[in-house]
Amino acid sequence: MDAALESLLPQTLSISIVDLVLAILSSFLINLGIAFVYRYTHRGLNYERSFLTTLILTGPVIALVIMLIGSNIALSLGLVGALSIIRFRNVIKDSRDMSFLFWVIAVGLGAGTFNFKVILIASILIGAIIFLLYFLSYGKTRHEDCVIVIRGPEKQSMDTIEEVIAPYTEDTQMRSYEIEDGRWELVMELRLSSDEFTGQEAMLDQLNGLDNVEHVSIMRPAMSLPL
Repeated sequence: MDAALESLLPQTLSISIVDLVLAILSSFLINLGIAFVYRYTHRGLNYERSFLTTLILTGPVIALVIMLIGSNIALSLGLVGALSIIRFRNVIKDSRDMSFLFWVIAVGLGAGTFNFKVILIASILIGAIIFLLYFLSYGKTRHEDCVIVIRGPEKQSMDTIEEVIAPYTEDTQMRSYEIEDGRWELVMELRLSSDEFTGQEAMLDQLNGLDNVEHVSIMRPAMSLPL
């Protein structure tokens, strides 16, 4: 009973300056490497420079918190209360970013408990895995899905449009077809047989060359965009 009560009472922290510097510095250096891996292997348009700063600073902060809490139950409960007050409103746009956040948090936890060899070796292995997946283009499909929007002032034959699209696609599906005041708009989902831009450009040129077609645009709904 006495031991339990003592664990709840504030205790004098016995953290040496050397341990503090080693934990903060090791976490900072490893997270600096993690930030480099993230920046080098990043794809898409949702890149944010501030997220790199977050990756670098999160580890040292976590390490400091772990060292301050130690085995003190009162401090750990206080931390839970503090986190319940703070509201994180930033939306993670890419699930890959969440993995990197967990990575830097794990490094901070390891540095705060002085497991320097573990976090160093683990980070090297994880970084090697990420680079391997990056250079192998793991998960990339051989086809490219997109949405094409075609507009015109007068009604156009669907057969003519399908004849132009067919050589460049593996599959097509109509999403919508609207006619208003003599003008029409066609939206189709396409599975392109190749992701080469030259083929897509040739298809767009042929569609633009059709009679009663004044606008053609192509979009990739799977692309990561900053919203």
